[in-house]
Amino acid sequence: MIVDKVKLTSPCAENIIVKALIHNNLINKDTAIICLGTNDCIEDLIGPFTGTLIEENKKDLNIKVYGTLDSPINSINIKSKLPHIEKKEKHILAIDSILSLKDDVGMILLKNGGITPGSALGKNMPSIGHSSIMCSVSEKLQYLLLNKKVSFNDVYKFSRIVCNSIIKAKNFVN
Repeated sequence: MIVDKVKLTSPCAENIIVKALIHNNLINKDTAIICLGTNDCIEDLIGPFTGTLIEENKKDLNIKVYGTLDSPINSINIKSKLPHIEKKEKHILAIDSILSLKDDVGMILLKNGGITPGSALGKNMPSIGHSSIMCSVSEKLQYLLLNKKVSFNDVYKFSRIVCNSIIKAKNFVN
């Protein structure tokens, strides 16, 4: 269930996400972060880029991050890696880019429940996480039919906002 969504361009995006993460119990002191995607295509880069930013900026904060630019979690390795992660972690927050309806493009959606990566492209993947953050990079039909490209600037903004929000929320709940 989507509990909140915020426009990427909102000047209050980080604060809205932090409040939603905490108020809806989407993050807690035991939360590990799984950042899904690949560094092979820009439209699927948000997860690994966010994971890398969290690793670089977490300082002394205890956040376990799976999925970075150096070690992505993607459709090739998820089925072998996920069982090991799920055995170790009590609570998982999944982060991924998504293709969505036109009205949600450019939105960051927060969900109480996991995410099924690759579902917009017809992939049969397991649901991942207890909660999730989804960044809508493009309209599904425009992407599939017109091969609409995603800008790296948007990927960077999504990743930076999600990274900063997670670090602030984890600082609050720890």
